[in-house]
Order: sequence, then C-alpha cells, then structure tokens
Amino acid sequence: YPDPDDQVEDEMIQCVVCEDWLHGRHLGCVVPDCVELQEMICESCMNKNPFLWTYAAHLAVPVKEETGGDSNTDVPNKEEQVDDVIEPSCKRSREESSCRLKELQETGQKRVQSGAVFWPSAWRSKLCSCSTCQERLSEADLSFLFDESDTVLAYEKKGKNNEQKEQGHDPLMSALDNLNRVQQLEIIHGYNDMKTELKDFLQRFASEGKVVTPDDIRQFFEQQQSRKRRRVDAGRFYCT
Repeated sequence: YPDPDDQVEDEMIQCVVCEDWLHGRHLGCVVPDCVELQEMICESCMNKNPFLWTYAAHLAVPVKEETGGDSNTDVPNKEEQVDDVIEPSCKRSREESSCRLKELQETGQKRVQSGAVFWPSAWRSKLCSCSTCQERLSEADLSFLFDESDTVLAYEKKGKNNEQKEQGHDPLMSALDNLNRVQQLEIIHGYNDMKTELKDFLQRFASEGKVVTPDDIRQFFEQQQSRKRRRVDAGRFYCT
C-alpha cells in the first residue's frame, strides 16, 4: 500500500504476476513512456520464472540506461525485430511439437537479467503454446498469461466501454418505455418543470450568497407536492 508519509512524487505500477504495487523508483529500471499501455513483471517474479528472461530478450521493451546512454546493443530496438526473430521459426514448422521458446533460446540473444521488465501490447500472443510450455506455465501458476483478455489494457477498454454504455443509459427513458404516449408526455413535462423550478430555487440562494440547507431542500419538495395536489384537485373539480 502507498506510504501516506512519502513526499516523493512517484507513480506506483502493479506487477501482473504477483499483483504487488511498486514505486517506479524501486523497479530497478527506467520506466518507459506510455507505461499505461504496457504490462510490467517485477524482478522478483522474473527470477522465480527464469524462462521469462528469454522472452524478455526478444519481446520486452528495450532496456534504457538511467544515465541517458545508449540502450544495450543486445536488445532489439524495434518490435519489428522481434517479429523477424519469431516469424521464421513459425514458417519453418507449424507442428504443435515445435517449441518457440527453445528456438528463441538457440538464437543466443541475451538481456541483462536485472530490474523489472515492461512488455508491449500483444506480447502474450507471442508466447509459445506447445504442450511443454503450457505445462511449464501451469506449474508456475502463469497460465493466465495465455489469456489476452486478462491484460490491463483489455480491462481498461472493457471499463471504458461499460462507462460509455452507462452514460448512454438514461433510467428515466427506460422507465418511459413501459408507459403509453400520454403518460410519457405528462412525466416529461413534469420532470422539465421540476428541473426548471429547482434551478430557479437554487439560483436565488446563489445570488444572495446563502447556503442551501437540508431544510431548504425539504421545503422545496413540500411546495412541489402541495402544487401537485392543487392541480389534481382542480382537475377533479372540472370533471364533476
């Protein structure tokens, strides 16, 4: 949990494996730009699952030196280079027995095995899914990495879609769907009248610099109920 006494401005980032939240300055690496679009695995989880370092050498975001120097020369600078490493192996063999992880290990490409690792979007789709690797991830409780819908980005998109749906969902309009046309018009007119009267009511307090109290609001709705009863009684009088 964040330390309330910590005065240093530093964002906290969650590891997708252990789900711990870590300060950026404690990750042992430079936090890349657009980190919200990427996933992070902390150094501890990487070391507990050493095979992830092989993937990191080919798939992960390139390591940057904190002094502002050049990136490590043994780390791919562009995602296209990652595809160049992986795709030929797929073309050579489409059989289930082909292990992508083993082929990556045979390339000899290395990465400094220290610090947290940031992974770009769609990196999970490039994990080997042969039976051996599936068993390896299962034993390490990492089978969820095969599920691309479990990513942070996927949850963010789902949350935004749900928010947009909720914003476009008007409870009043849903209730009106169950009424006839006359009832709909009566409710809409009543709603608009109350909205206008409430605005005028509050505007008087604002212009006079007064604070609106619960009693003021209660009085407003009591007046609304009184007016409603008078209108109903008047309607009954004219109907007799």
